Amino acid sequence: MAGRAIECNQADIFLGGVFALEQSAVVDDALRRVQSGNVDFGDAMLAAEAVAAGACVASFDNDFAKFPDVVRRAWV
Repeated sequence: MAGRAIECNQADIFLGGVFALEQSAVVDDALRRVQSGNVDFGDAMLAAEAVAAGACVASFDNDFAKFPDVVRRAWV
């Protein structure tokens, strides 16, 4: 078995009952954003949390522009 990769779905790991998550709906949204937006998990999680809270994201990072439901405020 050593050296063999085991394929698994990230959503199965996080949402399959293996971990107890406080915000499982937000994590689910973030994982969907990672898959659809080609962004890293940190950006996807911030976007999902902002949408869930009805808040905007203040960032120089253009990855947030990939999500039409995220209100982005650029620092000037």
